[in-house]
Amino acid sequence: MRVLLDECFPRRLGRLLTGFEWSTVQQEGWGGLKNGQLLAAIQGKWDVLLTNDANIPSQQVIVQYAVGVLIVRAFSNDVKELSRWMPDVLKALPEVRKGTVVEVGDPALLGHES
Repeated sequence: MRVLLDECFPRRLGRLLTGFEWSTVQQEGWGGLKNGQLLAAIQGKWDVLLTNDANIPSQQVIVQYAVGVLIVRAFSNDVKELSRWMPDVLKALPEVRKGTVVEVGDPALLGHES
């Protein structure tokens, strides 16, 4: 499975994605693209967009894209804060399907808009 880390997701956490091929939006040359443009660009190249941008589902119709989105809900995008949810990310990644959104993270934030 190929996982692309969004611009807002700390690159250092990619090292924790053992067993998955990964890269970052910046490394692939897509820095600065709006969410819809990014999702369209990565179709067929990446399986999952890993992000902590909780607004994507309300801004985009994810089902129209041939890529899944995994959102890590946390109180900040600090490496230490997000790293505590990486075991949940590793568990959830195999379940993410194209055109779907899966959320992991702080229970106080799951299912709520930020």
